[in-house]
Amino acid sequence: MAEIPDLDHVAVTTRDIAALHAAYERLGFRLTPLSQQAGALRPGEPDRPWGTGNRCAFLRSGYLELLGVVDPSLPLNRLDQFLARYEGMHVLVFGTRDEQATAARLGLEMVSLARELEGVRVAFRLARTRFPEGRVQFCQHLSREVLWAPRWLDHPNGAVALAEAFVEVADPEEAAARYAKALGVAPVSVDGGFRFRLAPGALTIRGATDAPTLPFMAGFAVVVEDLERTRQLLDKAEVPYAVRGDELVVERRAAGGATCIFREG
Repeated sequence: MAEIPDLDHVAVTTRDIAALHAAYERLGFRLTPLSQQAGALRPGEPDRPWGTGNRCAFLRSGYLELLGVVDPSLPLNRLDQFLARYEGMHVLVFGTRDEQATAARLGLEMVSLARELEGVRVAFRLARTRFPEGRVQFCQHLSREVLWAPRWLDHPNGAVALAEAFVEVADPEEAAARYAKALGVAPVSVDGGFRFRLAPGALTIRGATDAPTLPFMAGFAVVVEDLERTRQLLDKAEVPYAVRGDELVVERRAAGGATCIFREG
């Protein structure tokens, strides 16, 4: 029986990496130090430095990646193409324990990716789809003990898990069929689209709401320990948000182009 993947991470992308990192620190996330990426641009090639870098917010389950340009003279691994469409979320990654089996099952290419975090090399193996929504891929972590170190998991906003990702498309039925094949999971119908339950996490595919373009990776939801504590932090930082039932919704303009939803778990 095929494994059910988890929601590993999403990445919010930008040209102004310092501004993006500042925005997420205002939202109450504890970020890792800036790390420049490296990897093979095509299967079989050696690893080489890229002109992209990130800081991350690691949660007990899943994480957020804040990705931007650090050296435009080096290869940008298509980040420039994504940013030409919009600044915001362009990367959606599902976790797998065996990326080779996943890649073989779906006929995908595999690439390696590495970077240094505080002088320690961390590595990944990726199987990338060719989906139009952006960089949709499966990831096997080879350095999990480094990335999920306890010191990175304590966030001022109380965030503990990446709960859900949201993608907006012109044809939700067509997109849901593609993701069902890739994930090996059947979706359930929800208002305006479809929802996939992962292990853990979820993916919701829906028709356009206020998307600047289609397809559009609209945003994500995170679970927090105490929603009132999160609300007080946002108020103190003067971050605008809306209350929607038992959720706090930070709109795109305050979260680097991706809607950020806080939920109490």
